[in-house]
Amino acid sequence: MRILTTREAANLLRTTEITMLRLLRAGVVPGFKLGHVWRIDLDALLAWMRVQESLSGLPSSAASSPMALSPATHRER
Repeated sequence: MRILTTREAANLLRTTEITMLRLLRAGVVPGFKLGHVWRIDLDALLAWMRVQESLSGLPSSAASSPMALSPATHRER
């Protein structure tokens, strides 16, 4: 079992640490708090990524991008 910091997990998901914290607080990504800091089990995160990939039908690199994690929040111009 390997435990990641929010920065390490954010790098794996190719997102920012702030976005990672938001995903953790919302319960979207599996993680736990140790004192006042979030920690993420690597195996649980990889399993979550595989589920996201299978749900989206996208290749793993696309499924792990921040845009694949949540609905689009931008408006068309």
